[in-house]
Amino acid sequence: MSLDFNVPQYSYEPLDEGNHGIRLMTLLPAPTREAEIVCDLRNVRLTETDVPSFEALSYTWGSPMSPSRLRVAFLTNEKIDVTRNLTEALPCLRDTEKPRALWIDAVCINQKPLAERGQQVQRMAHIYSLAERVIVWLGLDNTDSRLTMATYY
Repeated sequence: MSLDFNVPQYSYEPLDEGNHGIRLMTLLPAPTREAEIVCDLRNVRLTETDVPSFEALSYTWGSPMSPSRLRVAFLTNEKIDVTRNLTEALPCLRDTEKPRALWIDAVCINQKPLAERGQQVQRMAHIYSLAERVIVWLGLDNTDSRLTMATYY
């Protein structure tokens, strides 16, 4: 994902906090890991009795320096800046045939308005607890990670 400054930033639709709103990201399928990452964002209601099907991603954001652009809203071609660590995770998480519903804090929470960010951060434990699965991304495989995994497992 290269940085293209001619592409508009994604405009988030406000959440309905009074109705327990969150956003879910649908990671669209692609035949190869090298294909552009494209996703859609949608607002949904999340309560104990109203739980959409989704997985949550836990990872470290990494440095905000040299961000990549994640293509959102397939038809409008808007983008969201994301960190390198998330840029590396998404091709590994993407299916070749089926869309995948994910909750990823850096994308699903509009980081600009402090009020929304604060409310959503307070709900994170609840969001993770209602996910079908929590995926932990430790980063791309390297010599250190292989040694660590071999040592502990």
